[in-house]
Amino acid sequence: ASDAVCLFPLGALAAELASGALVRLQVNTSGTEERVGLTLRADMAATPAQQQVISAVRLVAGAHRVSAQEPQPESSKNGLLSIK
Repeated sequence: ASDAVCLFPLGALAAELASGALVRLQVNTSGTEERVGLTLRADMAATPAQQQVISAVRLVAGAHRVSAQEPQPESSKNGLLSIK
């Protein structure tokens, strides 16, 4: 058990929420959304394996951006989570 509280995108913790390991607190977090990106070293080229991962992340992120443009119910937005 823990008294910890953290902020995470709901999608990042879907499995933990589904299993009951985390519990979502009903707190309005409107205005806390922000973009997340990839950080790459400027002094080296990505390996073929790294490039595949980067491409996969960009593909999924692009699909997410398209679906995020559709109206989302309030319950699907970010929220505070409490570790159970």
